[in-house]
Amino acid sequence: MFIIGPDGEPTQDWIIVRGTDSDAFQLAKQELSRATVKFMEDHGGDVAKLRNTPEYLAHSQAQAINLRVSLVIGWSFEEPANPTNIKELLTEAPYIGGQLDDFSGKREGFANTTQSVCEPTLPVPLISMPATVPPPPAQPAESN
Repeated sequence: MFIIGPDGEPTQDWIIVRGTDSDAFQLAKQELSRATVKFMEDHGGDVAKLRNTPEYLAHSQAQAINLRVSLVIGWSFEEPANPTNIKELLTEAPYIGGQLDDFSGKREGFANTTQSVCEPTLPVPLISMPATVPPPPAQPAESN
């Protein structure tokens, strides 16, 4: 997916995204559930009392970032797309998290949603593009 900047303008930067059907995302979802149950148990277990506390909100935000980290396979940035760098990007540029959520949930952006890693066939932008790509310009014939 191509990244849309915070100003709403398209950028040249892109991220290769896994689908939400991928094994990596499903494992991250299971870990999120386990971490949330443990958080609740460690804090008294009363969901109604905990839901709006700063601790719960911080926990939820951290878990959402961890879930999104599982969606990223690669990117166009110079730094390697490792979990630490991905988490840093999503923390510093939260608008990208929303774009990941939107893109990863759209199955038509992926070649095959039954594979454990579902990569787009081409980087698919979040902006409109022409349905067809014009052919390259004809090369002049060489003279002998």
